[in-house]
Amino acid sequence: VSAYLEREIPRVEIFVEYMDTKRFNYQGYSIRFLEYLYTKYIWMKPDLVIASDDNAFQFVLQYHETLFGKIPVVFLGVNRFSEEMLRGKEDYITGIIQFAEVGETIKLALKLHPHTKTISILSDATPTGQGYIDQVKEVEADFKDLHFYYISGKEYTTSEMLRAVEALPHDSILLFCTWVRDREGRYTPWSELYPEVTSRSPVPVYGVVDYMLDYGVIGGKVQSPVHHGLEAARMAGRILKGEDVANIPVQKRSTNVFMFDFASLKRWRIPEGLLPEGSIIVNKPLSPLEQYREWVIGGIIVCEILTIIIVLLVVNIYARKRAEGRIRESEERYRSLFENSRDAISITTREGEVVDTNQAWCKLFGYTKEEVASIKAVALWQWPEEREKWIKEVETQGFVEDYPFTARTSQGESRLCLITTTKSRLKDGREVFQSIVRDITEKVEMERALIESQEKFLKAFDSSPDPMCITTLEDGVYVEVNEAFCKLTGWSKAETIGKTAIELNLYYNPADLEKGKELLLEQGP
Repeated sequence: VSAYLEREIPRVEIFVEYMDTKRFNYQGYSIRFLEYLYTKYIWMKPDLVIASDDNAFQFVLQYHETLFGKIPVVFLGVNRFSEEMLRGKEDYITGIIQFAEVGETIKLALKLHPHTKTISILSDATPTGQGYIDQVKEVEADFKDLHFYYISGKEYTTSEMLRAVEALPHDSILLFCTWVRDREGRYTPWSELYPEVTSRSPVPVYGVVDYMLDYGVIGGKVQSPVHHGLEAARMAGRILKGEDVANIPVQKRSTNVFMFDFASLKRWRIPEGLLPEGSIIVNKPLSPLEQYREWVIGGIIVCEILTIIIVLLVVNIYARKRAEGRIRESEERYRSLFENSRDAISITTREGEVVDTNQAWCKLFGYTKEEVASIKAVALWQWPEEREKWIKEVETQGFVEDYPFTARTSQGESRLCLITTTKSRLKDGREVFQSIVRDITEKVEMERALIESQEKFLKAFDSSPDPMCITTLEDGVYVEVNEAFCKLTGWSKAETIGKTAIELNLYYNPADLEKGKELLLEQGP
C-alpha cells in the first residue's frame, strides 16, 4: 500500500497505526485505542483512512465519525461483511471483501482425496476466524454427503486444538482458515503454530491464504494479501486524486488463484496432473536442466569471452609494449627537463618529506643530492606559519601560483622567493606537492634601490632654488614642477601640471618655445 501511494501520489505522508488486536483484545482496549487516536490526530486530520482486517473495519464502523467525521475510508481483508454495515456510509466508505472461496477448495480436495467423509474446519475466535466459519457454513449445503466438524477457537484452547487435530480420522481432510487466539484469549504467532499444526495433522491440510503454503499447507484456491493491498491502494489513489467515493463500489469479486506447495504435494502423493489448469506451484526445486541451464549458457559465454580476452590480451601486450616505450621516452624527456631546468624544482609531501629535487634547487638552497633525503621542507621556510598558509591554499584550490615566502638556505641565509605549486599523486598513491621556486631577492633589491633613487631625485628636485620643470617632449605638457618654478610663474603646482606653457601664457612669443624645442632636438641636452 505504502509503495504504491508513494509512487503515485506526490508528497504523500503515511501514518501507520497497529491495533494489534490479534495479540491484545482485553476489555476496554478499543476505548483506549480510540483515546490514543483522538489525542494524536485532534489537530491533524488525515485525508483518507485505510482499514485492514475485520477488527480494524469494525473499529472504523463504530468510531470513525467520532474521530474523523466523514473522511474517506478504504477497507480490505474483511471476511464478515454485509450491505447493512455500510447503510448511510456509502458516500465515504468503500473497500474490498475477502472471499476465501472455501467451496472451490473443498471441491478440489474431494477430487484429490475421493474417500473423504469429513471436512474438519480449523478457525480461531477472532472476527476474521468467525468470518471464515460463516463462509464455510454457507457452502455446507453443497456437500450433503459430508460431515463438517468445526474446531473453533471459541471452544478450544491451543493445546486442545492440537490434540483434536492429532485425533482426526483418516477419512477426513483439514481446512485450516486461521488461528492466532484461542478460547482463553491466548495469542500464538502463526510462524510458530502453523508448522506444528501441519506436522501433527494425520490428514492433508488445505488453506485459504497464500502465505500458509510456507508452513506445510498443501494449498487451495487461496487469497493474496499483497494483491488485496495493491487493489486497496489503487482505490485510495483514485480518491486522493479527487474521485468521489460513491463512484467506487465495494469490490466483491474474487481474485483468488489455485496455488500449491511443492513439498506438501509430494508428502501427500498428489500428482501435479490432477491440479486445475493454470495452478501455481511454489517452493518447487529446479530440475537438473533448469538448475544447470545457467551453467551451460555461462560456459558457452565464458568460452566466447575467453577467446575475446585472448585476442585482446595479444593486442594489449603489443599496445602496452609500445606504450611502455613511449612512457620511457616521456619519462626520460621529463627527467632531462627536470634536471636541466634553471628553475628550482622539488617534489615534497605535506608532512615535509623531500621526495626529489633538481640541481637548480640544490644550488638555491645549498644542499647536495645526498643531503636532500635527510632534510625536512619546513626547515627551508624562514617563517613556518607561511608554509602552513601555503599548504591550506594548495589543498583548497589544488594549486597556487607565485606564492611569496622567505626561504632559508643551508647557510642560514634568507632569500625572497616565489613558489608555484600543484597537488598531485605518485604511483604509490602518496599525495605530493610539485613546486617551482624562483629566487627574486636581487630583483626586489634592485626595485628597492630604484625607488630610493627616485625618492632622492624628487627630494633634490623639489628643494632646488632654481626653477625646474619636467615636460613631455611631444607636446610640452608639464609633468612635474618645483616650488621655485611656481614662485617664478605665479601658478601653483596643481594649476600647472597637465597644462602647456602656451596654455599658461608663459612665453611672450610662442615661437620662441618651438625654436627651443628644435634646438634641443638638434644638439641634445
